[in-house]
Amino acid sequence: KYLAELKRNRTQAEALLARASRRKAPLVLLYGAKDEAHNHALVLKEYLETLAEDGETRGYASPPCFAHELQDGFCED
Repeated sequence: KYLAELKRNRTQAEALLARASRRKAPLVLLYGAKDEAHNHALVLKEYLETLAEDGETRGYASPPCFAHELQDGFCED
């Protein structure tokens, strides 16, 4: 259900990726769910990674990541 909502709003997701690319900054995802393995932020991360890889958003600075994955201001690979 959430993934379908993201797909309907693809333009907004692409705008997030483009903005991060222009700023050459990581796109950090924060969440407040108690379950770290099952939450909307993980679905959003996977969706944004798919968009970044599909060629339409080339030039994206770094993959989306969670705050705990940042090292020196960039996402770990």
